[in-house]
Amino acid sequence: MTIDITILQVAVTFILPLIVGVVTKTVTSPGIKFVTLAVLATLTGLAATALSAGGLVVGGVAVQAFLTLGISVASYYGVWKPTGVAAQVSTNTDSFSVI
Repeated sequence: MTIDITILQVAVTFILPLIVGVVTKTVTSPGIKFVTLAVLATLTGLAATALSAGGLVVGGVAVQAFLTLGISVASYYGVWKPTGVAAQVSTNTDSFSVI
């Protein structure tokens, strides 16, 4: 069975805001949450470019990171926030500690 890197990237990109909600606390400032999302988007773009191109292409990483960040922000404001899922994830995982 093979997994298309593009489909996997879109799936991860769509849930990145929820992952940010798990690793940050409800009292964390929106700026810190955005920086966390941007870092995760860059890592996702880096991984997708490396896996699909067979190596790192700087321009490709930048484009993938930008697209990942845009789709993540859109999924947060278009799906996760209006449905209340983002707030529930943040609240229910507030005691979760990454360290």
